[in-house]
Parts: sequence; C-alpha cells; structure tokens
Amino acid sequence: MITRVIFEGNVYYKVADLASLFEVSPSTMRNRVKKANVGTRLSGFGRAVFVMESDVAKIEANGQVKVLETEFTADPVKHEYAMEVRPQEKKRKSKETKESAEKVVEPSMDSDKKNEFDALIKEAKQYAKNLLNAGKMDVADEIWQKHLGKGKLLDNATIDDIEQIKSALPELKTAVAELEESQKFEEIVVDTANQLAHETELTAQLQI
Repeated sequence: MITRVIFEGNVYYKVADLASLFEVSPSTMRNRVKKANVGTRLSGFGRAVFVMESDVAKIEANGQVKVLETEFTADPVKHEYAMEVRPQEKKRKSKETKESAEKVVEPSMDSDKKNEFDALIKEAKQYAKNLLNAGKMDVADEIWQKHLGKGKLLDNATIDDIEQIKSALPELKTAVAELEESQKFEEIVVDTANQLAHETELTAQLQI
C-alpha cells in the first residue's frame, strides 16, 4: 500500500512511495524523477517532492515503466487524502512483506535525515550571515549556485540536496575565514595609521 495526495483535482505520489513501487532505493528514485524532470512541490506540504500521476509513466527505474490510474467515484477533495493504490502489476507476497518492513524502517530514517538537514542548514545560514554582514553575500550566492545549480540558493535547498550542502559548507567556511583574516589586517592597518598620526602630532607639538 502506498499513499497518494489529491491536490487541486490532480493525484500526486511521494518520491519515497514511488521508490517502493519500483523496488528501488529512495535516492535512486529521486535521481530518476530529477532526470525525467517531473518532480514538483505542493503548497502546504513542506519540502516534500511529489510526482503527478500522469507523469509517473515518464519514469523508468529498475527496468520498469508503470502507468497508474485513479478512478474517482466522487469529486476529489482538495486536500491530502490517503487510500490504497493498486498498481497494474501484481506483486508476489514476498515483495509485499519486504515493502511492509521498509515502511516500518523508513520513518526513522527520514527523521534522522531531517535532523541532519536542519543542522546543515543552521550551520550554512550562520556562515551566510557572516558574509552578509560584511557585504559579501554575493560570495555565498556564487558558492550555492556552484553546488545546487544555477539560480538556486540556500533558501531553495531541500532535504534531497544534503550531499550538495555538505560539499558547499567547506567553501563557505573558507570564505568566512578569509574574510575574518582580511578584517583583522584592515584593523591593524588602521591602528598603525592612527598611531603614526598621533606620533606626528606629538612631534609637531614638541617642536613648537
């Protein structure tokens, strides 16, 4: 059994549920969805990625292509709505048992991944804040677009971008460190200039 979401008259499936349906890992399914360019987010459902039912047939995974069709006996309600979906292909009992076991483990794994994602975002925002305060936000934006894709910034990152965020953090950290070193150098230059000016003033007073 997988869940589906009826939103604005259309049926959508979560990437994790499609992974179970195609018998592949969630990461593999995310890559397939991205490759087919059929992933989308729904207003009010957070950062989760969904695939419209009519687009499922565009996904090829594990040597399979599936066509899902939902028959409505009444007008669909525009909110999240869970029910059993029966794919056209019959699954063996052993496969159903495997899916049930994966369903039990998946919430825990998702929770761990969400916690990791939140921690990475918090760290990244701190680095970005330091650069913003120094008027160097363009440096942070350049790093994010390098790792997340052109035109995509930290605010657009999702839990599916964990690996990209991890690879971007060292560069952000280095940028902040270089900025701090530059600021220290500027402070030393200013202090030295002030000291020289003060000494010059004292010398002038003594000559008088």
